[in-house]
Parts: sequence; C-alpha cells; structure tokens
Amino acid sequence: MSAAPVAAALAAAFCWAFASLLWRRLPTSLSAARLNLLKNLLAVALLLPLALALPWQLAPRALLLLALSGVLGIALGDTLFFAALRRLGTRRTLTIDAGGPAVTSLAGVALLGEVPRPAQWLGIALITLAVLLVVQQRAPGEDGLEGGLPADGEGEGSDGTGVALALGALACGSGGALLARAGLLVGGPSPLQAATLRLAAAAIVMLPLLAGLPRAVQG
Repeated sequence: MSAAPVAAALAAAFCWAFASLLWRRLPTSLSAARLNLLKNLLAVALLLPLALALPWQLAPRALLLLALSGVLGIALGDTLFFAALRRLGTRRTLTIDAGGPAVTSLAGVALLGEVPRPAQWLGIALITLAVLLVVQQRAPGEDGLEGGLPADGEGEGSDGTGVALALGALACGSGGALLARAGLLVGGPSPLQAATLRLAAAAIVMLPLLAGLPRAVQG
C-alpha cells in the first residue's frame, strides 16, 4: 500500500475531527437537520464548479448507488451525528465514531468480499488512533453550556439518547461508505465528482426543510 492513500485517510480523519469541533461551537438555534442541510448546500456550491470541469463517465447503477450513499450516509448519518454532538459533546461523540473504519471494513469483508491486507488493517488502526488523539484534546467548556451549541436534554437521559444517536450516525456512515465504494467499483466517477453527487443527493432529499428555515434562523 502506497503512502498517498494512507496520508489521505489520515488527513480525512483529522479534517472530520476538526470540523466537528467547529460545528459543536457554532452559535445557532437551528436543528441538526437544518444545520446539515445548510452544510450540504454550501459544500455543493463549492464543489460543483470543480466537478463539472472534469470529464464525466458515470454508469446508471453507479449514480444510483452514490445517490443512496448520500441519502444514508450524509442526509441521515450527518443529521444524527450533529444531534449527537449537541448531547454528548465533540470528544465523546467522536470517540464512538472512531470505530467507524473498523466497522466499515468488517462489513466490506462480509458484503463486498474485500479482505484488507495487514498493512490496510494498520491504516485503519492509525485512522482510529488519529481521531482519538484529536478528540482527547478537550477544550475548556467543550461538553458544557459555555459557547457553541446548547446541550439539548442535559441530564441522565441525555447520555443514553446521545449514545444512541452517535451509534446511529456510525451505522449510517458505514452504510453510506459501503454504498459509495460499491458505486465506485461499478464505474463511478472521480472521488471529487462522487463526493459532489453524494452531497447533492443529500441536499435534494432535505430541501423541504428550507420551508421553515427563515423562521428558524430568526428564532
């Protein structure tokens, strides 16, 4: 296994952890679903011009798999993840989410017949370790009410709900990753185009949430 994919995977893990810290501190009263919708619309607006500049070769089955991947992994998975961030905080949510690479790899063995080599298992361990190292750097007030998103439902029931949301996000994220991998295997586009398609599919299914957005922003 070359160094480039490992570096890309580690960079992705770091970016995801850092972005989660930023989302946790974003001062907003928007629901997790509406926050996710705005994130997806912004990402599509930024990526679409770059994706359209590349040549497209996309099989219909790949398009379907990538779209389903976006709906499951981004529309549903990221919404659950944002909701978990509000209840558990960044550190605990990402600690649960750090099990995602291992879960996805095991599911890939069962469903896609892809057995990782020892070096790839090492890469999975490094990704998980990288996320854990980042999230263990706890900032003052990170899991409390100081700054950022308010913690919904603080109390004894909050942890149980938050853990359930985080586990749901992990399952949806792993399922979305498997669908994306399957789509790329059957003739999908470049990684940039695939990411844009997934985000666009997620944004489209969430568009009805725009109806109450101005009122939610004002509130």
